[in-house]
Amino acid sequence: MTSVERIDEYVAASGKPEIRGGDFNLLARYAYLQDARYCRHGCDFCADACPDGVAIAEVLRTRMYAVDYGDTVMAKADYAALDGGATQCLTCLGACPHGLPIPELTRDASTRLG
Repeated sequence: MTSVERIDEYVAASGKPEIRGGDFNLLARYAYLQDARYCRHGCDFCADACPDGVAIAEVLRTRMYAVDYGDTVMAKADYAALDGGATQCLTCLGACPHGLPIPELTRDASTRLG
């Protein structure tokens, strides 16, 4: 969620139409706790960093479906649609300006979904 409007939309969809005073603090805490696991959609810094051209953000998205959403069927289907998946990532050293452990996460995706 990248804006107050987005937060309002998701909160309303959850059945709680009003954001209360502590909600933003709670969301900030969730963001802090997930910081080292969350691939920032649209950042794409890693896209040019991979010498093998792996679609790292897409691989991590499929892993998110499996790990965070528990939807292994969708994760495997989307992973299979990627050109080559993340098999090249098994020996990657990675590069993320946000400190995301790309090699660990892409290796997990390759093992879990490949």
